[in-house]
Amino acid sequence: MKKSLVTLLFIPIITYSQSFNTDIYYGDQLCGIAQMALNPNNSLSFTSSSQLNTIEFPDSFSVDLANTALNKILFQIGASRDRFIIQACPNIKNALAVQLGGVRYILYDQNFIVQVADNFENSNWGEIFILAHEVGHHINNHSVDLLLAENINSESKLKQREQELDADLFAAFIISRLGGSLEEIVSVIENISNNINDQKSSHPNLEKRLKAVKVGFERGIGNNTLDFYNSTPLQTAEEYFNRAILNELKENYDAAIYDYNKAIEIDPFNHNALYRMGVAKKEKGDYFGSIKNHTKLSDIYPQWYKPYSEIGTAYYEIGDYNSAIRFLDTSIQKKNRAIEFKDYNNFSESDENDSYLDYFNRGQAYLKVRMYDEAFNDFKKVIELNKNNHRAYSQLSQIYILNNEYYLALSSINKAIEYNPSGSKNYFNKAVILDIIHQSTLDEIDDFSDEEDKVEILKNALDFKLSEIENYNLAIKFDNEYAVAYRSRGVAFEYIANRIVSYDNQLLDYYLQLSEKFNIFYNKSLKKSNESAYDYYMLSACNDWVIASSLGNTDSTTWISDYCN
Repeated sequence: MKKSLVTLLFIPIITYSQSFNTDIYYGDQLCGIAQMALNPNNSLSFTSSSQLNTIEFPDSFSVDLANTALNKILFQIGASRDRFIIQACPNIKNALAVQLGGVRYILYDQNFIVQVADNFENSNWGEIFILAHEVGHHINNHSVDLLLAENINSESKLKQREQELDADLFAAFIISRLGGSLEEIVSVIENISNNINDQKSSHPNLEKRLKAVKVGFERGIGNNTLDFYNSTPLQTAEEYFNRAILNELKENYDAAIYDYNKAIEIDPFNHNALYRMGVAKKEKGDYFGSIKNHTKLSDIYPQWYKPYSEIGTAYYEIGDYNSAIRFLDTSIQKKNRAIEFKDYNNFSESDENDSYLDYFNRGQAYLKVRMYDEAFNDFKKVIELNKNNHRAYSQLSQIYILNNEYYLALSSINKAIEYNPSGSKNYFNKAVILDIIHQSTLDEIDDFSDEEDKVEILKNALDFKLSEIENYNLAIKFDNEYAVAYRSRGVAFEYIANRIVSYDNQLLDYYLQLSEKFNIFYNKSLKKSNESAYDYYMLSACNDWVIASSLGNTDSTTWISDYCN
């Protein structure tokens, strides 16, 4: 046998499973959790004497090939494919069996797993053994919750060693059923184990593992699958639940809701299925159905905050903002109580990253009912919990505008842009604030201002107007179909054209200087006089309105007819 095994961590991440963890984990988030659990110090370098160096392969292992390999293993025992979700995770240097939110995942490193499928028929039994070993952890219902992986300690070592032997036995059974030999399995085990005392290790020593694989291999010869898999109603509920998760990820909400319902029929207290079905109904737009689901869930688990949170957001979507505030209040109170009393059954470690959401959503509802002080306090709380939250800064800027505190609004929207520099809406909102400040600057002109003062005020106002245009430019840069941004930039261009003509040549030189600073003019030879500058800016305005009109803005359509023909 070719001895090319990659780094092996034949270990499920053993933890005490949490009672409530209903999020869907997929993609980068799932892989990030796996990497942190494998090595909390952000290093994936494993140097144990029983482990070999990782081999890099030129081709990545596709999702289709990963599913093919998994299906071949599961077929040997008649286990349902719907009990598992498989996910590619680069740089974990292994295949892992993990559980999150009631879902069983098998994670694989693309470079590692490529040999499992590509050489399935070429007797690379070491690679097959690795994947089958991880499947064995799931088949044996080992507790494998990534979110609490940091809690592994020496007290669980004996249990871990027992589980490793169970998974070895299962993997050897699979190799036997697929036509491998016992000698080839022994070669695998000898590559990854030794006979050093294992009392302080999570993995059994060589002698124990050899005994386990011999037993598993002999069971494979006997063709007996009942020792490994005998479908139960709870397993069937799990199959429906996992299939529902996959449908929800694909936005096939009707199919997801059907499968969640089937899971609940089999297991009426399956809180994960009850919760996710309510979420799927909300995503589909069935807000009253979502409220009904989560109300039932809150009756079963009255101290859990999440049903109240979901009910609150559903009421917000249907426009019942007072009810939204009431249920979000309840959610926040229950969450804070769970944190105060360290009640991790009702507030898990995974919830901490999203603990600001109820405050943000309640702040949105307060805005709708014009309770601005309460909204302000909630958005401030969001920033306290999640200081980089650009949406909270953006909402604060709107409240400052309502309170006529325009420079505070400008400061707040600048923070939003700092934390989300590619957000087109933030640039648009900043342009709107600058337009308000520009108008308030013009309001300084009164009947007693002399001509010189008026020109200086107008120059100051033009500063803000050009900065406004610059921010419309950025809004359009990050969203080139932003109709209202084109419409508003056109209005700003039209304002400049009219302002320059109104004040003859007094503003032209100053405006040319400013426009160079802001890169507004692209052909300076056209701006030799007020009239040519006027023509240039009206053409710019009309061009923007044509684009806005093509994107559905009706104001722009009217202005094209009135000013551009």
